[in-house]
Amino acid sequence: MSDKPLVVRPPEPDGWTVYRIATKWSSYHLAVYHGGRGRQVAVLLGVSGDRKINQAETDPLVGGRLLFHCDPSEWVGHPLEIGKVRTTAIEDARRETNPMVVRAITEAAAAILAEGGNKRLVVENITGETDIPRRMAPSDFPYPEDNVIRLESAAHFLGAVCDRQALVHDLESFPELMERFQVALMECLVKVNELGGRVTSRR
Repeated sequence: MSDKPLVVRPPEPDGWTVYRIATKWSSYHLAVYHGGRGRQVAVLLGVSGDRKINQAETDPLVGGRLLFHCDPSEWVGHPLEIGKVRTTAIEDARRETNPMVVRAITEAAAAILAEGGNKRLVVENITGETDIPRRMAPSDFPYPEDNVIRLESAAHFLGAVCDRQALVHDLESFPELMERFQVALMECLVKVNELGGRVTSRR
């Protein structure tokens, strides 16, 4: 991976493929964009230890090879190098099939590119002029779609927490955090049950 700034144009809505990647200690989502005119970029999102990962790269490497030239089945057993991150060996890589997760990840990936990615990306518009658009918020969408987007995002973040298999065990060493975790979890359960009841009553 070179140190010079990389030039990427904002991705169109279509063209993304999202993968779920697991290493021995971490789980990630990798959004890969195959655009026109050979434009390709990959964005890695997830959590490693206590670090939030959101790195973008136009020449990501897996096992020393350009990721775009490798089938996902070839990623297993090799580390992924993207932006400033080098993961441990990938143990599982599969395409994400949950449409809500795919949408949440692609929107997050596009926002990361719009914000300059890992600061090695320069975003341009079609005319070649620098253009870093504002990240779209749920409030930018009409009702009721705005609330569906909020719920999809909540589902994505809750899924990321669930993927941390050792989280509850690790929280036992932090009583205050454990208490906050339990309160938040109960709030989630109450709201999910309330919404679920409304949906069930409509049937």
